[in-house]
Amino acid sequence: MIHLIIIGLCGLLAGLILALIADYSENRKLIQKTKTEANIIVQEAEDREEALFQKTDERFSHYKKSVLSRFEKEREIYEKSLRELQGRVDVQNHQLRLKKREQDSIFSKIAEEIGQLKNSHRTLINQIKTLNSQIKKEKADLIDALRNSFTFNLPELKIQMKKQLEEKCLETAFEKATAWEKTTRQNLQKQALFYLNAGLNRFQKNYCPERGVEPVLFQSKSLMRKIVGPNRSHLNQLEKECGVDIVLHEAESYASIYGIDPVRRELGRITLKKLSKKKHITPHTIKTLVKTCKKDLFRKIEKDGKAIGLRLGLRNIPKQIQNMMGALRYRYSFAQNQHFHCEEVGWLCGMLSAELNLPLFDGRRAGFLHDIGKAMDHAVEGNHAVIGADFISRYGEKDHIAHAVRAHHHDEPPSTILAWLVISADAISGSRPGARRFTEHSYARKLATLERIIDSFKNIIEDAYIMNAGREMRVIVNNTKVTDQKALDLSKDIAREIEQQCSYPGLIKVTVVRHSEVAAIAH
Repeated sequence: MIHLIIIGLCGLLAGLILALIADYSENRKLIQKTKTEANIIVQEAEDREEALFQKTDERFSHYKKSVLSRFEKEREIYEKSLRELQGRVDVQNHQLRLKKREQDSIFSKIAEEIGQLKNSHRTLINQIKTLNSQIKKEKADLIDALRNSFTFNLPELKIQMKKQLEEKCLETAFEKATAWEKTTRQNLQKQALFYLNAGLNRFQKNYCPERGVEPVLFQSKSLMRKIVGPNRSHLNQLEKECGVDIVLHEAESYASIYGIDPVRRELGRITLKKLSKKKHITPHTIKTLVKTCKKDLFRKIEKDGKAIGLRLGLRNIPKQIQNMMGALRYRYSFAQNQHFHCEEVGWLCGMLSAELNLPLFDGRRAGFLHDIGKAMDHAVEGNHAVIGADFISRYGEKDHIAHAVRAHHHDEPPSTILAWLVISADAISGSRPGARRFTEHSYARKLATLERIIDSFKNIIEDAYIMNAGREMRVIVNNTKVTDQKALDLSKDIAREIEQQCSYPGLIKVTVVRHSEVAAIAH
């Protein structure tokens, strides 16, 4: 029995061993087959990879060629544009060199003329010295001759001869000085006209059509009565809130706004205009509307003040100055809007500064700020030029800018070229055709002032005529009472009085004529 079990176990073990051997052989064959298939897959992958690399290289080569072709085309276009731009730059550089050469020629001529004038002045002084030495010598010879020939009162003779010599020297010097002054004035006037024409021909600015505060029109009389309120209560409250006077014109159905402060006038106008669109009007509505309009108006003032500085290219303008320039939007002088007038003067003064090789933005800044005092002259006592100069000085403006503002109406004697340029630009802007409008009252007041000035010189003047609509004054004097020197001094005195007492745009020419009559009777 045991032998059978052992034999069975041995058979079982042998069968198991044979099964393991068969399974191992089968697995080995499977592994060998798997390796063979894996090698085939790897070979195929390598072949596919090589084909893919070749295809990628071909595509990259084609893309590279297309990119290089497009780059060459764009490069040709850019090179052509660059050559055209370089050509324009060369033309502009050539024009600038020509202009600089022309300006250098002009300046050299001016320097040459100044040198000639200095030489003439030195020659004149030498001639006067020579003349004085000759006069002294003749005087000494005459005294010696008189001593030998006559008996005379020496002190009295000295006084008479001194007086005669002084008169003769004064007359000679006056003739020479008049001739030199005439030549200098002619040369300077030519140069001034050249620079003015050059600056004005470069200036292009739209004409400002605004002519003062517009009235508020009502669509009907019933609407006007509703806005006025019972016993004028609504209008009285609006006047109190805005600080203005409102005058109704019932026949024409419109209202005019009056007030010293131009900003308050504008506040009253826009509030009344918006009030006319309200269906229900109460005291609360009026109060709320005034607050809203005031906020909108202040925002607009700030925006306008900032915009005008940006248009002129000015930087670092304090906010307080910007607000004042924005408030000038509602200030008028002879019906000319001062906000746009300041901008116009800024452009003109900048161009004149550029023509004279002075700092461009200093000219623009001084012209821009020259009338800022008009935004506050209703609240601060004094001339607007002085008020404005003090105001901008408080907020850090440079001294030469403040001086140009203060001196543009001769409240301070102009001592810089910039100050004279501001005066010139202001006169150009104010006197161009259509810029200002004179009322009959202001014209009559101007003529009355000129007549009063003439009356103050009536002990010297024989007759006087106001001509060319008040832009010229011709004065007649007697030649026996007034010498050439006195005539020159008289014209300057009258011009100075006109500058101090009159306010006017442009120039007033004063001409003094020495009147003489000569008669002879033939028998």
